[in-house]
Order: sequence, then C-alpha cells, then structure tokens
Amino acid sequence: MRSRSFLPLMLLVPAISAPAQVRISIGLPHLNIGINVPIMPEMAPVSGSPAYYAPGMDTNFFFYDGMYWVFKDDNWYASSWYNGPWAAVHPEAVPLFILQIPVSYYRQPPAFFRG
Repeated sequence: MRSRSFLPLMLLVPAISAPAQVRISIGLPHLNIGINVPIMPEMAPVSGSPAYYAPGMDTNFFFYDGMYWVFKDDNWYASSWYNGPWAAVHPEAVPLFILQIPVSYYRQPPAFFRG
C-alpha cells in the first residue's frame, strides 16, 4: 500500500526539480532610440541632487536610483542597463529628481529651453 502512494510522488520529483526557463517582461515594447553605448559612460553627479549625468555623451543621459533615463525628442525613456533595452515612460512616472535636473546638464536642451 505504501509503495503505491509513493510512486506518484516519485514521478513528480523531476517536474518539480527541473530548472524553469521563464522570461519575465513588464509588457512594454522595447524601443530603439538610437543609443548604442559600447561601454558604460562616465557619470558625473548633478550638483545638489542624487542624480548623475553623462558629460561625455551627446544626448540627455541620466542615472538615478538604479535606472538610466534619456530625454530625447520630447519623450522620456528608461532602462535598468546603460545600453537599453529602452522603454517609453509617461512624464508623470519620471522621478522628481530627474525632472528637477537643471537644463545646463542637458547635452541637447529641449527646444522650448533654447534662446
């Protein structure tokens, strides 16, 4: 009697212990925004802020709280890695410390700040 109940359990062991290959996605499409950085860019602190910017890049490239942020063509993009994949971010979801970065730290200031 004992062996009969034990057999079904033994058949489940390989299924339970097999490594799962699951890919988790947040459901947002990854975008190609034209940023191809072969190595991590040098980041410098934004004065009076916990955020950083990339002074050597020709784009509005920032870092704050484990995320990289890019402002390009009047849109915000975010990634957990410096070279993407990038996801579009609604302006209300951009952290306040990123939105408060002075325009002088932007490599390509938005058109409405020029002049």
